[in-house]
Amino acid sequence: MMIDVSLCCDRNMLEQAYVTIKSVKDSSSQGNEFCFNIVREAETSESEIRLFSGLEDKKTKINFFNINNYVSKQEKKAFAVLGYPFTAASYRIFLPKIISDNVKKTIYLDCDLIVRKDLHELWTQPLNGHILSAVKDFGVVYHIIKNDIKHKESIALKKLNLIKPENYFNSGVLLCNLDKMRKENFISKCLRVLSQQKNMIYLDQDLLNIVCNGDLQILDANWNVITEFTNMKKDLLENLSSSDRHSFTDSLRTPAIIHYAGPIKPWESTEIALSSYWWQTARFTPFYEQILMKSTRNLIKESKFILWSLKLHYLFIKLLKTVTGANRFDKKTKQLKKLLKIFR
Repeated sequence: MMIDVSLCCDRNMLEQAYVTIKSVKDSSSQGNEFCFNIVREAETSESEIRLFSGLEDKKTKINFFNINNYVSKQEKKAFAVLGYPFTAASYRIFLPKIISDNVKKTIYLDCDLIVRKDLHELWTQPLNGHILSAVKDFGVVYHIIKNDIKHKESIALKKLNLIKPENYFNSGVLLCNLDKMRKENFISKCLRVLSQQKNMIYLDQDLLNIVCNGDLQILDANWNVITEFTNMKKDLLENLSSSDRHSFTDSLRTPAIIHYAGPIKPWESTEIALSSYWWQTARFTPFYEQILMKSTRNLIKESKFILWSLKLHYLFIKLLKTVTGANRFDKKTKQLKKLLKIFR
């Protein structure tokens, strides 16, 4: 069975796209065949094509697409209305136009994730006539449930006027019904909403939720386990519905796809939850040393920042002790001295 998978990335995320594709192949059963579509903002060089050819075989084909060949300047400007640039996150909107009409559906994947389960199971999930299937975004659902009138997210999300706001989904993993998208002028609908809606926080994700309002098949939560949610586990368990709580806790035990959707990525910091899975895959790519060097540079920058912060804190405490003459600052001064020795 041929499984169609699409990824969208800018030039800074090509290495991560490679890691994601490798994780798909590593998790696949022998019978699967794949066609990967990589949508970029530029033409792909011969050296880049050669690198990705290492992932190709009799059962795997990789196609590169330049988004500029499919999107007009006017369509790009539509995304700038709300002050957002036209970035890789928005490319997925145009997949019905980019991918051949012969392809009836595709699995869309963000490039900051790792697949740990055979995608055949996701590919064969019934769409039941809906425009797409996706996993609930429990973080956003939490803010909707809280309905905090002082919180900007809660206010903005309420103004999206979703039929079932508790079904707000994350757009990082999608099973797209391309056939229906084409028949219902999905791209035109998205552009129309962009010209009318002024309350979007997560531009492309809010846009998809508005356009697919009520026309959605909910997937099991383990198909998009967002690592950032581990930091707000207590809040989620206390506020989600009983069914969502069960889905959330079950997904953490058996993640099929691990999505590093937070502001800090595993290649930037190994402190990210479940980051070891990303590095296990990255280790066996041609980019491994390059990624490792970038990560090391980031750690050095972080260490320098921490060192300067500690120095300032130490000098401030010493100043307080000098001015006040109080002994209560002695313990803190000793602790800071020890930390400064570690970072030196």
